[in-house]
Amino acid sequence: MRYFVAIDGGGTKTHGILADENGNILSELSVGATNPNDTGVEASVLRLSGLVNELAKGITPSVICAGVAGAGNRREALEEGLSSAFPASRVKIVTDVDLTLAAELPEGDGCCLICGT
Repeated sequence: MRYFVAIDGGGTKTHGILADENGNILSELSVGATNPNDTGVEASVLRLSGLVNELAKGITPSVICAGVAGAGNRREALEEGLSSAFPASRVKIVTDVDLTLAAELPEGDGCCLICGT
C-alpha cells in the first residue's frame, strides 16, 4: 500500500492530510504557519516535519507534497530539509499558487487570486 501526504502551508496555518492509494483519508491535522519568509526555513521545515510525523504515526509516506505560501524562492531549501527528515519519501514543494492553478485550471491558462494573510 502506498501512502501520500498533502499539505497546504500558509502564513497563518498549515493543514495536512494522509491518504492511502485508494484516496481514503486516514488522518488530518492543522498546525501553525509555515511560510518560510515569515518563520524562516528551519522553523518551516521543523513544523512541516512535525506535521508529517503526526499525520503518519509510523507509516512511511511514498510521497509528500506541500504547497507552501512563500516557498518560491526557498523551495530547494525546504525540499532538502523535508527530504532529510523523510529519506524514504519522494518530497515535492510547490507554492500555493501552483496548487490553486493545478486544481482550478488543470488543462489550460488562467489566473488566481490568493487572499490569505
